[in-house]
Amino acid sequence: MVKNLLFFLIFLTLFSSLTAVEKLRDYKLINADSLIVTKIDEFYHTKLIGNVHFFYGNTEFYCDTANLDEKDKISKMIGNVKVYEDTLSLFASEAEYLRKREIIYLRINVKMFQLLPDSTQNKFYSDYLTYYRSDSLVIAEQNVKAISEKQNITGECGYLKYYLNTHYGFMNKKPHIIREEKEKLFEIYAQKIEYFGDYKKIVASYDVRTSFEKYHISGSFLLYYSETEKATVIGNPKYFSDIATAYSQQFDFHLKDNKIQTVDLTDSCKVYYKIKESDSLQDNYITAKNIHFAFDDEKLQQVTAVKDVTTYYNQKKSEKSDFVQNWVNGDSLTIEMENDKVKYLKLISAKEGKYYFEVEK
Repeated sequence: MVKNLLFFLIFLTLFSSLTAVEKLRDYKLINADSLIVTKIDEFYHTKLIGNVHFFYGNTEFYCDTANLDEKDKISKMIGNVKVYEDTLSLFASEAEYLRKREIIYLRINVKMFQLLPDSTQNKFYSDYLTYYRSDSLVIAEQNVKAISEKQNITGECGYLKYYLNTHYGFMNKKPHIIREEKEKLFEIYAQKIEYFGDYKKIVASYDVRTSFEKYHISGSFLLYYSETEKATVIGNPKYFSDIATAYSQQFDFHLKDNKIQTVDLTDSCKVYYKIKESDSLQDNYITAKNIHFAFDDEKLQQVTAVKDVTTYYNQKKSEKSDFVQNWVNGDSLTIEMENDKVKYLKLISAKEGKYYFEVEK
């Protein structure tokens, strides 16, 4: 009789505590292996331990351990944290949900997946991530990686601000964009990178550098459209490779499967180039209003210069060639290339020039 009475009192106490929490909490508890309820200053603090599963509205939480503060509406979760909300899935070792401010903080081994209407995903990885639910805003920090499955682009940086609804991202702290296509990489480095519509348009600012297998293009500002693979670089743009270096006011270049197809130079163009492997990149040059580079299988095939063309050619004396130096103006110039070497030069409507040869004594 005493045993039964004692059991009844324990059951009644536990049932009363659980009933009180059920009435006061604004979350829905699905499961916990054990539950500890503490009342402090008229407010309940609940600790959930083992296989924890609960809802706040339509947001679903899983974790190993959770501490729920009724007064401040703060939920602290530790161990195998999983958060599911509409098209979002978030994972971390630790998390904190501030119900009053609608903010979720996630720490350590953070992953976030956003499911898109076409069934592809935007994936995010970082050390820290803050999700502002009311603003549909995510801020990721430290060792950040953002992946667009649709555009096959990966962004890496130390800080990322991303708006879930508009798919706009802002990256700084050594941002780096990588687009992979058929084992070919197109990379963008800058101090600041913004992307719109999940990388459909990319804007890079300050100390911009693009990288290909054999070429690099740098400048102060870059605008790149991933779907058409077209880009514009301004702000002292420079093209450089082993056989040529080019400068102008603006570069426009086109890619196909990350392979460079053409580069168009506009205004105050100057190209230094090699004729022989032994040449310096300062030995020969072209200046013009506009210059066009054409490539085939990533090899420079043709250089065409038009309007106010000046060409300077300097052939040094060697065992196989005599000294020749010339400076000529003309309307247009075409240089044909083969295996990264100059095959021939063709100057149209030469107006004036100077030619120098070595005279034998």
